[in-house]
Amino acid sequence: MADNPSRARQEPLILPIGHFTGVFPDEDDPRGRRYDVRLGDEIVALPEAGFGVWVLCHGHPGDAAEASGPAAEGSGNGRPWTRSEALAYAQAKGVSDAAATLRELAGAGLVVEAPTGGRQARQFAESYRLRPSLLGLGNSPEEPDMFQIGLVGTPMVRVSRDLFEIWRWSGVAANIWDACMIFTDSERAHGESFSGWTDPEEALTSILGTAHQLLSAGAAYLDQAD
Repeated sequence: MADNPSRARQEPLILPIGHFTGVFPDEDDPRGRRYDVRLGDEIVALPEAGFGVWVLCHGHPGDAAEASGPAAEGSGNGRPWTRSEALAYAQAKGVSDAAATLRELAGAGLVVEAPTGGRQARQFAESYRLRPSLLGLGNSPEEPDMFQIGLVGTPMVRVSRDLFEIWRWSGVAANIWDACMIFTDSERAHGESFSGWTDPEEALTSILGTAHQLLSAGAAYLDQAD
């Protein structure tokens, strides 16, 4: 599929990489704390400022607020979460040196930028995995087209069936692209004709476009592919 010129002009999404594993005393500063993020098979220790910017890359704080209550759908401010959006929010909140911190995180492999479609999106999808970190709670007779993710008795986020399927198969897929292929191959095998569910590139655009909804709710995290 050729790159869409209008899509190519859009600013790429900014995405956090790694799995947060906890806060620990700083061995070099008895009064300080370090924030450990597992990146592949390594632990990266972040200072508080670096961790704060890394967390900000998970999505607009409004997304997390919505998703942490009753099951929610949609995006907090309605705009893609990009470097510009994240830095504008950080500036409004008085976060100092956010741009420099973001560059440091990118240099450490803890933050990447990715478009939602085209060749670069596929390259990203082949390099990273989406790892589920909450439970799939299924759907309901009242809303059969929406699927919940969260903890037992506490839905955290709602997604459409295609995104739910990609999310739940991503734990065994080699990478994000492989998860999209697993989903679309299954849909074609079951006679589905809607291209959004049978074309892996369209499925990839959907999962990347809603990634921050999953990330900000704690429903998944991104990690390096093996």
